[in-house]
Amino acid sequence: MSEAIDLFEHHEKQPDFLAAVTDYYCDKLEAEHDPAEVCREFLEAVRKVGYTFDYGLDCVPYGLVELEHRPESSLAANDFTDWMVKQLRSTVH
Repeated sequence: MSEAIDLFEHHEKQPDFLAAVTDYYCDKLEAEHDPAEVCREFLEAVRKVGYTFDYGLDCVPYGLVELEHRPESSLAANDFTDWMVKQLRSTVH
């Protein structure tokens, strides 16, 4: 079994739908005053598409990898754009 690579460090290997999520939340982490809340939202979003990561008390995400056993999700990759639009709209005040 090969060792999983950190997709944060190898952004070019991220599928397009995952890159859209990571780009959105990395930008949000830079702009928000509550990085812990953003990290929780970010982690929830990547888990919905079959990936996970860790973060520490410094709220810096690391170790983005595919889940070994993808959870059953109502969110299909084809539905990802709709989901992302809803997320963006829910954050706009």
